[in-house]
Amino acid sequence: MRLHVPPRTRRLASFLWLAALAPTVVTAQRLAPIVYTISAPAPETHIAAIEVVVPTERKPAIDLMMPVWSPGFYRVEDYAGRVQELSARTPDGTALVIEQPQKNRWHIQTGGAPMIVVSYKLLCSGRSVTTDWVGEDFGVFNGSATFITLVEQARRPHEVRFQLPPQWPQTMTSLAAASDGIANHYRADDYDTLNDSPIVAGKLSIHEFTVDGSTHHLADVGNLGAWDGTLAAQNLEKIVRANRTLWGFIPFKKYVFLSMFRQGGGGLEHLNSTLLTSSFNATAPGGTLRWLNFVSHEYFHAFNVKRLRPIELGPFDYEKPPRTSSLWISEGFTSYYGELLVARAGVENAQDYLASMSAHIANVQNAPGRLVQT
Repeated sequence: MRLHVPPRTRRLASFLWLAALAPTVVTAQRLAPIVYTISAPAPETHIAAIEVVVPTERKPAIDLMMPVWSPGFYRVEDYAGRVQELSARTPDGTALVIEQPQKNRWHIQTGGAPMIVVSYKLLCSGRSVTTDWVGEDFGVFNGSATFITLVEQARRPHEVRFQLPPQWPQTMTSLAAASDGIANHYRADDYDTLNDSPIVAGKLSIHEFTVDGSTHHLADVGNLGAWDGTLAAQNLEKIVRANRTLWGFIPFKKYVFLSMFRQGGGGLEHLNSTLLTSSFNATAPGGTLRWLNFVSHEYFHAFNVKRLRPIELGPFDYEKPPRTSSLWISEGFTSYYGELLVARAGVENAQDYLASMSAHIANVQNAPGRLVQT
C-alpha cells in the first residue's frame, strides 16, 4: 500500500533525515587554540611526554579535566590514573600552584599569565582500542586517554604536534593537517573532533583509494606477517562503494582505517576513522572474510551512530557516560548491514552470506534475551 504524503511533508522529512546524517556545523569562536606537543624519547618504557600550552584569557585560575570515558565505548575508565608528574608554569618558567579537587580535574593558579604551560607524563601500556600504547614498534593515542583540556563550553581549536623517535617515521589520523604544512602537525576545530580522532605513529604501511571524492586510507602497523595491504585496500574499496550505493553519499572527504596487528582484538568507530586491533593469526593476504565483516561493521558506524544517532549520544559530557536504550538500532542495524554490504560488494558470495545469517538467527532464537527485547 502506498500512502499519500504531501510534498511539504516530504521536504521536511528529507531535511530532518539529512540533518541527522550530516555533522553538526557551528561557527567556531575566535579563541586561541590549546596546543599539545607529544614525544616519546624512550618508547621502550611505554611513557609519552606531553606539553600543553593553555590559553587563560588572563583568568586568575583555570580548571582542567581529563575524560573518564571514550565515545563508542560507554564505560568509565581510569585515564587520569595513568597521568604522572603533572606540573604547570608560566612561559617564563615560574612554577604555578596546582590543586587536584578530584581524580580527573586540576585547578591551577595562573598568576594572571595570558597562557600557561602544563607538562605531564603518560603511561601508555594499554592494548585496547580506548587506551594508549607506546612501544618500540609503534604508538597509539586515543583522545580521552591522552588529552587534558579546559573545563569550558566554548568550541576552542586544539592542535597536536609530534616529536617522533627515529623508529616512528610518520603518523596517521583523520584530523586535518595544520595550515603551516609541517609534518605530523594537526588541527581540530574543537575538543569533540580531537577526542574522536585517534592517532597512530610508527612505520606505517599506507594504501589509499578514492570513492566519490572521498579519500580513504588503510594504515597498517605491527606484526604484518604475510599481510597484503594492497589487496585488503581493494576489498575495502568495494565495501565503501557498496555503502555509497546504499546511502547515496559519503559524508566525509577523508576517512582512515587505522589497522594494528598485535595481541588482542576489537574495533571502535570514530567520526572519520576506525581504530582496529587484529590478532596475529588474522594476517591472511587481503583479509579473511571474518576480518572484512569486522571492518565493514566499523565503517558502517560512520553513518549509523556517528551521524544517524540516538539523541543521547551527543553532545557529550566527558565526565558522565551517556545512557541510551537505542543500541539495538545503532549496533543491531550496523551488524546486519555490515555483513550485507560485504556480500553486495561481491567480496562474499550469496550462499556464504545466507549461511552466516542463518547462524546469527539461530543464536538469537536460542538466547534468553529474546524474551526481553524483540
